[in-house]
Amino acid sequence: MTAEKAYLFRHALLRDAAYQLQLPGDRARLHAIAFAVIEKLAGGPGPDIPPQESSRSVDVPPHPVDAFAEELAEHAGLALHAAAARGKAMLEARKHYLGRAAEYATRHFQNQSSERLWQQHSELVAGVEKGESLRRAGHAAFRAGGMGRAEPLLAQAVDVFREAGSPGGEAAALGYLGVLNNATGRVEQAQRFHEQALAIHRKLGDLGAVGMTLGSLANIYRQTGRVELAERTHEEALAIHRQCGNRRTEGLEIGNLAGLHRETGRVEQAERGYEEAMALNREFHDRRAEGIGLGNLAGLYQELGRFDEAERAYDAAIAIKREVGNMIGEGIVYGNLASLYQATGRATDAERTYGRALALHREVGNRRSEAIVMGNLASLYAETGRLDEAESFYEAALALHREVRSRRFESLHLCQYALLMLTRGRVEAARESWIQGFRMVLEIGDSRQAEIKLADMKQACVRAGMPPFEVAQPTE
Repeated sequence: MTAEKAYLFRHALLRDAAYQLQLPGDRARLHAIAFAVIEKLAGGPGPDIPPQESSRSVDVPPHPVDAFAEELAEHAGLALHAAAARGKAMLEARKHYLGRAAEYATRHFQNQSSERLWQQHSELVAGVEKGESLRRAGHAAFRAGGMGRAEPLLAQAVDVFREAGSPGGEAAALGYLGVLNNATGRVEQAQRFHEQALAIHRKLGDLGAVGMTLGSLANIYRQTGRVELAERTHEEALAIHRQCGNRRTEGLEIGNLAGLHRETGRVEQAERGYEEAMALNREFHDRRAEGIGLGNLAGLYQELGRFDEAERAYDAAIAIKREVGNMIGEGIVYGNLASLYQATGRATDAERTYGRALALHREVGNRRSEAIVMGNLASLYAETGRLDEAESFYEAALALHREVRSRRFESLHLCQYALLMLTRGRVEAARESWIQGFRMVLEIGDSRQAEIKLADMKQACVRAGMPPFEVAQPTE
């Protein structure tokens, strides 16, 4: 042990021993003194946090004391054993500074700290304020990738809001439960939660919340292959955001609609939409949304063969996702980056990066993206001659796609699986799988992928020395 480490170790022991020698009342008074000194040096207590409404949280202006708020909350909590009058004041101070510390952590993307501090705040408040603190703790846990921690917090928030007679708060918490269930592949439950939230928002006449909930429902429709319904619902949500003049949420919805345009082969519309959404995200300094938008643009660049632009955008997106603690999004971008490495002949980099994405998806419970990566990794195994591994991964991916109702990727991976079956000499199984997958691609309306899958099939059949598979085209 170095002299410096020995000093620090002994200093900590002496400090703790000296602290424990103080009587509880004396310790409480010393904490109260420390609280007062730090608060004064930090510029005073800062204004009270305005009441929050779950459907549209009120911005809390930053204050110099915020950087010390968690420490002040701790001193206030340890000063509670002081004289009764001071103890009551310290309880109020602890509540105030836990709120400011939680806001500070949220603003700086410190998701785990935000979760912990909002949960502590919820223990000191009641009614609607308690429900909102629980909702925000659950939201922070979700953003940190802690799905298992987020769900009970959000469910408790629903109960608290319901008991407090706050339908708006209940609807907001239900909406977040919908987002969480969708992320973890429980699509029916997710849709049910969103529909419950939507009914409440409509009854309350909260147009902005209606628009946000419609956007979430549209994403579910899109993921499950209900493309026409998804597009109508995205457009309805976008019209509401514009009617309300909410440009921040307008940017989110423009990005969602651009994703649908991309998936249905309308790449020029998709690129315009992504760029418009990015401009709005940057206007409002929304770093989390900017990271999502960069990842989306990178995927579009990759589809268009603009690989250098795609790789730069992926790298930038990953940097932002790490900055804001978006583990779910980081896993998604790693999966897409791996597919770019695969497309550009970097098989070793692709396999390593697929593995990294898969680990992140499993850590946070993102089963839809886990299935996508498994299917893409199967295609890499097929390309590199590991046919048994490819078959195993395709079958696992397809089973998971069906479980989470991810029709687009089920269709794409069915077509790829068919070509693997053809390579292995299982012609009838290949024909059946390819026709099923191709029909799904046509139903979804992904004209670009339909062209790609048709060309891939014809080439594979030529290599196998047999005529192409025939599939009936949809009638008008």
